[in-house]
Parts: sequence; C-alpha cells; structure tokens
Amino acid sequence: MKKTLAIIITGLLLSWGTFSFVSQVAKIAPLTGIEWVDSPRGVVAESVIPRTPGWRGGLRPGDRLSSIDSQPVISALGAEDTPWRVQPGGWLTYRASSPSAPPGWVAGRPFITIYQSSA
Repeated sequence: MKKTLAIIITGLLLSWGTFSFVSQVAKIAPLTGIEWVDSPRGVVAESVIPRTPGWRGGLRPGDRLSSIDSQPVISALGAEDTPWRVQPGGWLTYRASSPSAPPGWVAGRPFITIYQSSA
C-alpha cells in the first residue's frame, strides 16, 4: 500500500515538473535587438544588434528613447519590459532622437515602427 502511494505521488510530481518545465521553455523572448540603459540623457540605446527589428527600423547606439506606442518611457527597465506585453508578430512604435539628428528624428523619420519578432 505504501509503495503504491509512493509511486502515485512520484508520478504526480514528475507530471507536474514536466508541465512546469514545458510551460517555461515554450515562452519565446521578444526580439527587438535593442539593449536600453538609463543615462543622464534619459533612456538610451546602449547597443542595437544588426539585422534585428530595431536596427532595420533605424535605431542606433546612442539614440535616446522618449516613448513607446505614445507612452512615455521613464526607465530602461520599462523599455525592456514593454515588448513582453505585445503578442508575437505585433508592432511597437518607438519615438527616439539621435545625437546627430534633429530632435524627434531617427534615420530621417519622426518615429520608428518595429515589427516585434517572435524568435
């Protein structure tokens, strides 16, 4: 009786562990390709990986972020967290300024729309 109970409990725990593992692995991190940092100038792109949605949208290292989807960005953490709230394949609009361009312009555009990749 004790052995049967131990086998049932072990099976339930293994099932629960497998379910938990699969649900964590199944989450795909959003890919923007942008690493945001807090600086005295505000939230700034520390790095932008080439050929990612952020790079294709025109963001470059040193660009200062002011808003995402018309919502003000207060911290780098907020900028990093926002893509997690978008469905895979969704869109984000970043308003940023470049140190070498007029305020509010990046790559000749007043704002950047980034396709939010799922992988």
